[in-house]
Amino acid sequence: MGSRLSLHRGAGKIFAAEFSTEQLTQYIEQVAPEEMGGESDSWGAQLRAQLNEIRAQGYHIARGERIVGAMSISAPVRDRSAAVRASITVGAESRDVAEAAEQELLAEVKHAAEAVRLS
Repeated sequence: MGSRLSLHRGAGKIFAAEFSTEQLTQYIEQVAPEEMGGESDSWGAQLRAQLNEIRAQGYHIARGERIVGAMSISAPVRDRSAAVRASITVGAESRDVAEAAEQELLAEVKHAAEAVRLS
């Protein structure tokens, strides 16, 4: 059931944002050859910057990262120790979500993720 999805696209970034520096370096070294033909420096720097931003703001809005024309809003679901154990994500066609609606969806996704806090 389901399929494996990468941690450097869409909601996967919620989990990757929690990687330690060493874990992220290892992930970048493993994935960069597939993504960038081995050019991991610039791709890795961009990914690190994105993950730092996601960690700081507590959510991720993805546009076309997995499917062209699609967008998603994701927030982490944390356990009592604050570790990320899941994510709540809402996806839609980008053209169907106005900027005001995007902000409303973001508030709802963040609220739902906090309400689900796992023990």
